[in-house]
Amino acid sequence: MTPTPLAIRLASPHSAAARSLMDELSAALSALTGDDGRTSFDPAQTFGAGGCFAIAYAVPDGTALGCGALQPLAP
Repeated sequence: MTPTPLAIRLASPHSAAARSLMDELSAALSALTGDDGRTSFDPAQTFGAGGCFAIAYAVPDGTALGCGALQPLAP
C-alpha cells in the first residue's frame, strides 16, 4: 500500500469538512460504545490561546481524510 500524501491545514471546527468528519466519527463512536461523543468536544475551546483545529487533506485531490483539535489542558 502506498502512503497517501497529506496536507494539514488549520480550519474552523464549524466548516463543512469538519462537520462531515465529526459526524462520521460520532456515528462510529455511537455504533461502538452507544455514545456519540458529541458532549465531550467543545469547538469554542479551539479558538483560545494555544488551541487550534486542523483538517488533513489528501494531495492532490483534496479529499478531507481526518481532523483533530489541540487545546491547552492547563494555563
